[in-house]
This record gives sequence, C-alpha cells and structure tokens, in this order.
Amino acid sequence: MNWNWFGSNPAIGVATLTLAGLCTALIGGIFIGRLIRARRQLTADRVFESVQFDVYALLDDAADASARSALLALGPQMWRRIEFRMLKLIESLRGEGVTGFVAALGPRQLVEHTRADLSSRLVRRRLRGVHRAGALRLIECVADVERAVLDRDPDVSAAAVRALGLLGQPASATAVFGAVGAGREGLAVSALVTLCTTDARALAPQLAADSADVRRVAATVVGEAQAQSLGASVAALAVGDPSAAVRRAAVIALGTLANPQHLAAVAAATNDPEPSVRRAALIAIGRIGDHAGLPYLIAAQMWPGDLPEVAAEAALLAGRDWVRDLAAATPAQTRGPVAAAMATAELRTAR
Repeated sequence: MNWNWFGSNPAIGVATLTLAGLCTALIGGIFIGRLIRARRQLTADRVFESVQFDVYALLDDAADASARSALLALGPQMWRRIEFRMLKLIESLRGEGVTGFVAALGPRQLVEHTRADLSSRLVRRRLRGVHRAGALRLIECVADVERAVLDRDPDVSAAAVRALGLLGQPASATAVFGAVGAGREGLAVSALVTLCTTDARALAPQLAADSADVRRVAATVVGEAQAQSLGASVAALAVGDPSAAVRRAAVIALGTLANPQHLAAVAAATNDPEPSVRRAALIAIGRIGDHAGLPYLIAAQMWPGDLPEVAAEAALLAGRDWVRDLAAATPAQTRGPVAAAMATAELRTAR
C-alpha cells in the first residue's frame, strides 16, 4: 500500500481509517453480542434444568416451602427467559398442583403481566400471554383470552381457542364459536367438547343460532360431549333444519348419543331428500341399536345407489342378530350387501 499517497490526501486517509475502525467495531460488537446471548442462553438452560425439579415438587405438594422459595428467588429477567418452557412443562396438567404453582408465582403479578401481554401490539407477547393464561389456568384472564380468539394473527387465535379449553369455563363457548368461521373448526370442536362435558347448557343458544355453520358445530359437540340433555333440541334439527349439512350433523350426533328416545327423529331422517342425510340416518339406527329401527334397514334394501350397503353396515354395527334378521327379510335377488355383512359378522365371531 502506498502510504505516501495517504499522506498527500489526509482527508481520504482519515476517512479510510475511520471506516476500517467502524467495520472492526461492528464485527467485534456482533461477535461479542453473540457470545453474550449464548452465555445467557446457557445460563437459562442451566437454571431451567434445576428449577424444573422444583416445579415437579410443587405440583406434587403445593405446600412445599423449599420449591416455593426456589421459584420466587428467580429474578424477573431470568423468569422471562425460561417462562415459555416452564409453561409448556405444565400446560397439560390440571388440579391442585397447578393451583399451588400459580399461588407460588403470585408475587410476580401473573394476572397483570398476562393482561399486559394480551393487549400488546407484539404478536410474540400476545402469544406468550395466551399460553400463560391457559397453562396456569388464570381464570381472571378468561375475558381477555376470549377476545384473543378473534386476534388478527392466526397463531394467537388458535392458541386462544386451546387456552379456553384448558380454562374450562362453559360460558366461554360463545367466544369459541367465533373461531368456527375463521377456519379453526377442529380446534373449536375440541375446546367446546372440553368446556361442555360438565355443563352443556352453554350450547343451547348455539343450536338455534342464525349461522348454519354454528348450528352444525353445536350439534356435533352435543354428540361428542355426550350432552344427553340437549338430545331433543338436536332431534328437532335432524328433521326440521333448512340446511342439509346441519341435518346430517344432527343425525350423526343422535347416533353418537345412542338414546332410543331419539329413534323416531332418526327414522324420519331416512326419508330426507338429501342422500348424505339418509346414509347418516341408517348408520345412526345401527348405533342406537333399538330393534324397532330394523324395519327401516329392511326398507333400505330396496333403495337405489349405495343405500343397501349402508343399511347392511348399520346392521353390522348393531350386532350379528340384526344382520341375520335383515338377511331373512331381504329378497334373495337383493341380498348381496347383507350376505357380505353376514360373512363379516361370522368372521368376527370366529375370532
């Protein structure tokens, strides 16, 4: 390098040296920053490994003073670093252990922090708040989590639906239904089943909702949650709802409930103008298993399309005796599906 040239151009020399110094400082800063972050992460990993045993101890014994002290000894910054993993550690748990864990963390103002996170403009903070509210069963934050169901970020919305299922408040069913139209129907059904297993009254208004999708999902949840108290309302949908999708879901739910009191509604659905509803009705008759439904399976042997096969499958669900009676009442020229069902029944018996 020609240093004499720099001497004859001092301004350029100073600028070049300054730029080189800045680049060196920048590279050094990045390197040191990565070292600091790596050291912090290593420290957080070590703290989490030791603290998780205190968490297990507290979940086993809410009065464990040593475990409670260990958790409270964590500084705010360290808690922030390991919080998400701590929540993942216990989010599948329920009962008194979680209550004791929340009590131990009470001085950290969990409810206030969670509400602040849920109202944040940052997606990661809202997501963290939803996870915390669900994992720690922060009932005080139910209303905030309900609003998060309609969050503009799909990950936050989906996490909010799961959190409401963990929180287990039946009154949240209305908010969960808000996820049905947002493409998260599977999550909504799972959360609603959890919410309504103990108290299904929150589903009653949804069975009469203006939206056909809401009525359909509500009928599905009634069946999966075994909400026998709402069986009559679902039976009314099976025979009178204007939407074929709702009628089909209602018939399937009645089959899942397997209550002979609803056989009349299911039998009426065998005459539905929509083939998918008729198929669901035949299967539901087999699931209910009341012998009074056998004539409808016999009648289906003369119907067009695949309905004779569906009727034979329904008889197989009800039991070997139903298949035998169906075969005896079916004309020889149309006995193919029943014969196949009879062979299947015999094979099951042999096993």
